[in-house]
Amino acid sequence: MKAPFKDHELMVQRCKGFNLSNDKSPFIKIYYPECDHSLMIDQEKRKKEVLEQQKSYFGYSLFHSILYYPDGVSIAPHNTYFRTGHRCCSHSAKVELEHTEVSQNKSIMKGTFVAEDQQRIPHSNQYCNVTDSGQFQSEFAFMKDGVSISTDIHVARSIEGIDFDGQKLRDAFFTCLSGDGSEGNVHCTEYFVTIANGTRLLHYSLEFDSFEIFDLPSNWFVDQGLSLDTIGCPKVFDDYGFDHHDPDLKEVYEILNSRKKSGIQKVFVKTGK
Repeated sequence: MKAPFKDHELMVQRCKGFNLSNDKSPFIKIYYPECDHSLMIDQEKRKKEVLEQQKSYFGYSLFHSILYYPDGVSIAPHNTYFRTGHRCCSHSAKVELEHTEVSQNKSIMKGTFVAEDQQRIPHSNQYCNVTDSGQFQSEFAFMKDGVSISTDIHVARSIEGIDFDGQKLRDAFFTCLSGDGSEGNVHCTEYFVTIANGTRLLHYSLEFDSFEIFDLPSNWFVDQGLSLDTIGCPKVFDDYGFDHHDPDLKEVYEILNSRKKSGIQKVFVKTGK
C-alpha cells in the first residue's frame, strides 16, 4: 500500500496494529517499507534467523535426544537392559557444528560429537567410563506441511575401567556398538508432519516404533521452527506411556501405516489392553 509522505508513519502504525491483533495472518514475516517505498532488509540477519529456525529441528531430533537426554522422555530408543545392578552417576555430551549449508528448502549440517557416561557400583571404587565420539551429517528437507531429517553417523567407543555387564546407556541407538563393536555407522530418518488441520505436529522415525505429538500455537508455520516457549514439551507415545484415547491416533496410524505399505517401516499398533 502506498501513502503520501505525510501519512506514511500513520499507515505503518495502523498496519502494525492490525497485524498485532490478527492471529490468523497468512504471513510468516512482515516487513514495512520506508517513505520512498524502498524495503530495508538485513539479509545477513535474516540468514542467521533462518539458520536458527532450521537448527531448532535438530534440537528435537533423535540424535540430539540420545546424546543429551539418553534417559529422558523422548522417542529416542532407550536401553531397557541398562543399569541392572549398576548406577549411572553422570552423563554429558557436546556437539560442534563445523559446516552448514542453508537454502530455502534444504540445509545440511555437519559436525562432531562426544558423549560421556560413567557407571559406578554404589559404595565401591569400581567404575566404568564410556566415551562415544564421532562425526555426523544431517540433511534437512523443508516442506509446507513438515520437515524430514536424514542423519548419517560414524561413531567410535572407548571404555575405561570395568565393563560390568556389556550394557551401555546409548546401545539402543548406537546398535553398531552393542556387543563387541568398537566403531560403526548408524543412519536414521525422521519426520515432523502437521496433523489435526495444522494444530498439532507428529514426530516419528522410520527406524523406531515410538512417536510424539506437539501441540502447535495458532498460525504456526514450519519455517518458524520449534521453540520450547511456543510449543512446550511433546506428548510421547512409547512403551512407558501411551494414551489410547488421543483424538488424533487414527490420523497418526494412517501416516505410519502408509510407510509400512511402502515397505519402509514396520509399525505396531498398541491395543487398549
